Amino acid sequence: SKTSMYKYFGTKEGLIVAVLKWRDEQFCNWLFGRIEALAKTPQARMLALFDALGEWFAEPGFQGCLFIKAAAEFQQKGDPVRREALAHKRLLYRYLRKLAKAAGVADPSLTAQQLLLLKDGAIVAAEMGYNKSAARDARQVAEMLLRQEGVID
Repeated sequence: SKTSMYKYFGTKEGLIVAVLKWRDEQFCNWLFGRIEALAKTPQARMLALFDALGEWFAEPGFQGCLFIKAAAEFQQKGDPVRREALAHKRLLYRYLRKLAKAAGVADPSLTAQQLLLLKDGAIVAAEMGYNKSAARDARQVAEMLLRQEGVID
């Protein structure tokens, strides 16, 4: 009920922030675990990101990224919901930057940004249904980036 919601979360935004925190933990635990199960080297793990995404996209209940949707809905920069969505993206960025650094790329920050951009673009394309091979296509672009960096053959 509305009364219970306000009792436990204070506001509607407080409830949304709590859901985003829960989803962040759930999703990152799954994603990072899946990447590490799929690949052993940092180079292969950067590409396995897209293999894991492909698995997620194929799930019957796939509905896109809650964080992208939250940021689109709450557009004020200081909004707590938007800040929580951004915190999730920053966590993913740090994970990818760590992999890029371990792989020996020249600019790990740039590579992490590029991979995150490919990841988010693939999610939107898959959710909207205009690209059935979004994860595979994004993986191919990531392979080109990593070849250009000289970290894969």
